[in-house]
Formats: sequence, C-alpha cells, structure tokens
Amino acid sequence: MSDLPLPKPPKSTTISVNDDLKPPVDRLVTEPPAAVTALSSVMPTGLPQGANQPGADVSSTDLSQPRGQITFSDNLKVSTGKTTGASKFTSKSTGNDATKIATNRVGPTKPTASTDVPLPPLPSLSPPASSPPPPTMASQPQSRGSNRLAQPKKSWLSFLPFIFIGLALVLLVAVIGLKLTHKKPSSSASLGSKISEQTNKNANQVGVDKTNGRSGKVVTPPNNNQPVINLEYWGLWEPESVMQPIISQFEKKNPGVSIRYTKQSYKNYRERLQTAIASGNGPDIFRFHAGWTPMLTNELAPLPASIMTSAQFKKTFYPVASNQLQLNGQIVGLPLMYDGLVLYYNQDIFQTAGVSPPKTWAQVRSLASKLTLKENGKLKRAGLAAGTTANTDHFSDILAVLMLQNGADLTKPDSAEVKDALTFYTNFVTSDKVWNEQMPNSTVAFAKGEAAMMFGPSWSAHQIKAINPQLKFATTPLPQLASKRLTWANFWAEGVSQKSKQQKVAWKFLQFLTSKESEQQLFAEEAKIRSFGEPYSRVDLADKLANDSVVSAVIEDAPYATSWYLNSNTFDNGINDQLIKYYADAVNAILGGKSVDKVVLTLKQGTEQVLSQYNVKK
Repeated sequence: MSDLPLPKPPKSTTISVNDDLKPPVDRLVTEPPAAVTALSSVMPTGLPQGANQPGADVSSTDLSQPRGQITFSDNLKVSTGKTTGASKFTSKSTGNDATKIATNRVGPTKPTASTDVPLPPLPSLSPPASSPPPPTMASQPQSRGSNRLAQPKKSWLSFLPFIFIGLALVLLVAVIGLKLTHKKPSSSASLGSKISEQTNKNANQVGVDKTNGRSGKVVTPPNNNQPVINLEYWGLWEPESVMQPIISQFEKKNPGVSIRYTKQSYKNYRERLQTAIASGNGPDIFRFHAGWTPMLTNELAPLPASIMTSAQFKKTFYPVASNQLQLNGQIVGLPLMYDGLVLYYNQDIFQTAGVSPPKTWAQVRSLASKLTLKENGKLKRAGLAAGTTANTDHFSDILAVLMLQNGADLTKPDSAEVKDALTFYTNFVTSDKVWNEQMPNSTVAFAKGEAAMMFGPSWSAHQIKAINPQLKFATTPLPQLASKRLTWANFWAEGVSQKSKQQKVAWKFLQFLTSKESEQQLFAEEAKIRSFGEPYSRVDLADKLANDSVVSAVIEDAPYATSWYLNSNTFDNGINDQLIKYYADAVNAILGGKSVDKVVLTLKQGTEQVLSQYNVKK
C-alpha cells in the first residue's frame, strides 16, 4: 500500500538583530576734593594718643561673617565634572540570538494487512481537520472469502496535520507582531537596524550626559539632532531654592541648555575655584568679589561686545563696577548685586536725645560723645562702635573710606592723609572714649541697644533682626569729610571661566541674569528667606528701593562709591585679607601707644609687598 501524502512544513525563519548599535586698578584714581577738610580740623588740638593696650589681630566671629542667617557647608567638594561642550548620548542595544524553527519529516508506516485474502482497491482517503474518522467498511481491508472486518492499528501519522497547523499559527502570530513593531522590515539586516535606531532614540530621551561624568540630572533634548549644553555655575551666598526659578526660566527660553547651580562654602573658596579651573574641572560660571579681580587674571574671560559693549555696561551699572571689574581694558564680570557701607542708628535713642542722623564726620564725633553713657567709669552704652579692629565689624572699610575722603593715595600709606585718617579713627577709643575693646562685637552691641551707631553693609540688618527683632533702627548715607561726595562699595559679581568651552552661552545666561526682570525676580526670591533681597546692581532699578528704611541709603550712596583692596569679609586669603592684616596691626599698635609715624613705615613696606605680589601697579 502506498504512503499517505503529508503536508509540507513552512520554511524556518531566522530573526537577527544588529548590535551596532571661562581693573586691576593700576592705581586708584581718586580726584582730590575741591575743598578737602583735613581730619585734624575735626579733632581736638593736642589730644593724647591714649594708653589702651593693643587689641588682638582681626578675628572672625559668627556675626562678622556675611549672610548671618545662612548656613554653609564646609565639606563641599570641588566638582570634577567639566560641563562644557555639547553632550553626546550613546546607548547599546541588545542583540537577540536568532531563533530557528526546524521541522523533521517522518516517514509513514504501512499498515499490516491480512495475508489470507487478496486486498481490494483502496478508496480515496481525505481525513478531516477535526478528528480521525471512525473505521468503516470502505476504509477497512476485508479478508478474502470472509465477512469479518479486520481493524487496522492506529498510527501517529494521523496526528501530523494538527502539529503542522499549530506551528504555522505560531509563526503567523510572530510575523504579524514584528511587522507592527518595526514597520515592515524587508530583511533580517534591516530589522536589526530599526531596533538599533529605536534604542538610540530611547537613550537620547533619557538624556544622561556621559561626557562630563554627571549623574542624577536628567535632560531631555529638544530633538535627536540637537545635543544638550551643560553649564556648571558656582554660587556663594544664595541657596539653590533662590536661584533655580530664574535658571529654569532661562532653560525654558533656550532649549538645549542645562545649568547646574551649586552653592559653595566661603572657606577657601577663591583657592578652590582657581585650582579647579586650572585643572580643567572648574565651573563655566562663578561668583567672585570685585576686589579679587587682579588675582583672577588667568580665570576671568572678557565680556564679548555682542553681549554688552563697554558703553552699555557703564550706562547699566554704577561707576564703581567699571573701575573694579576690568582687566587690561576689558570688562570681565557682570554685577548681580551691589552693596556698600552705611551708618546704622538706633531710632529710639536718637528720638529720646532729640537728634538727627549725622551728615559729616564732625557731627558723628559730636553725636557719639553725646550719646555715650557710662556708669562708675565703665562704658554702658557706646555712642559709636568704631576705633578698634577685633570687635569692630568692617573696620577696614570704615578706615579705607576715611582715608579716601581725606585725599589719600592708598598705595602710599606713609602719607600725611593716611596718618590723619589713622589718628582720627583710633581717637574714638583713645581720646573720645566712646568705644573700647571690652565691648561686645559691634553688631551685637548695636542689636542689644548697647551702641547708638555702627557702620555696616545692608546685610548687617539681617543679623540685627535675628538678634533683636524688636529693635527700631534705620540707616543713613555715609558721613562726608569734604564737599565732594565719596562713598564706599563692597560687592560681588559673576564671571565666566577662560577654560569654558561654552563661553558664548555662559555670557548669554549672565546677560539674562542681570536683566531688569531677572534682578527683580531674584530680589523677590531672596525676600522669601530673609527680610529683603540684595540691592540692585542696575541704575534703572534704584527707584524700586527708594523707600526702604535700610537699603535706600545704600542705593543713594552707590553713584558716588569707590573701592580698594580693603574689602572686609571676602575671605580671599589674598590681596584684601593680607592688606587688612597690615592695617589691623597698624591700628592695634597705635592703640597700644606707638606713634603713627613709626607705624606707617611698617604699613608702607607691607602694602608694597602685597601689591607687588598681585601685580597691582602703583
């Protein structure tokens, strides 16, 4: 009997997946006042130098540190991720081993027939798909000469059609699934290419920057063809919560740019900043003090004229910014804030005494003596917290503006103008006795009502309010010595690293940050965490603070401000701190009884050495 015909199995299908898947002030030019009133003219004639013991060197107290309400981390590490250049997004797709479906043909087995009688011709057999047919007379061989039916043995061949049909259905489902996922691949090679492209697309959407070593910041590029530009921004005083809303606005307006802001500790900040930039791992944008400019000649990139011309800069910001933020005739920073030195006074004490805030240094001396209270020879309330170094916050700023108002050239500290200023300052202790070294820190004494007046920047108000929220106080512009008005500035700015590969974008961000809208938003964000924000650096925003009892005096003085390398609380361990140390020694020596003439000799040598060290021309 011939074999039963079997249906042919489908060909095996192999699915393969491709695996490719960044001035110095040559010399502070201070035009001599038209009519300089010598400091000696407001001092009593023939007053003794005093016999007070010299005070300690300048020391930091909690309340002498800026932003007293802000806590800084001392363990912040220098970022090692240089975030410049366009980021590349890479990924790997997982290749799948090809799956082969192999089907073996099995030959049919002949049924055994009876040998007793001849077999009749077989009828045509066509088994249905549902089940094997029951035995019938037509499908059974008969024994010759007999009516008994002979039943054949059941063969596994009868199940082969169902096996092949099941396999065909499985393959059909697999092929349909692949078509829906990969849009009709024409071959196994094109299928692998499609899977590789999809994997790369998914990696780009995740946006992990593997180029600069960042982790934890997910960035989604605007499209697959535009890489993300990552900028690293080192701040100093403001927390992330204050800066992030403004940063987010810039990122939204500039798709493809991502800025990571990090608040740094002020301790050794200048050194850490320079070290990081030199190693290629520093920030693209960073905060620095205006008085640090001559120390950052290798770090500060010049401001492009396309961002802001020199004329535009002078029109936008106060004059002192142009003088201090300049290297080799080029602007190297944009000020995001401004601050200076003003006179704080106790409103209750002044009202009780029936006096008004002083406008000249002669009035300051007179009021200081009038408002001083003593008990049993001891100072109970100081008229003015000034004349010492260790317990007078911002003593170097007070002394510096006194010297400049007196017409001194600070590169020549052995001059008569410097000598007169040193004598005038120390007389508050030695002759007037309105303050002494046994009093608390000047800010603490003022906050507790133990001093009627003190000098300080705008942020001293936060410290005072933290100590005594009920104290009624206000500020007034700096007292003047001559007819030509001259005040003092002490402020910070934002710069771009010379090593940044994205300087153009970094400057664009700083241009946005110092716009009118951004500075006002920044002020509002800062006011959420303290009583008021940083005074505006822009001239066109001065009127916004005209009615503030504290900040208005700072802004009123700003157009007349100058500065030099005696800025307090910059913590630079450099030109400012070194010069301040020489002046602290000079003041303490005078308070200890040494003559001013001898003191200024040492002061001159020290000043020349420091200025030479930082290449500041006389």
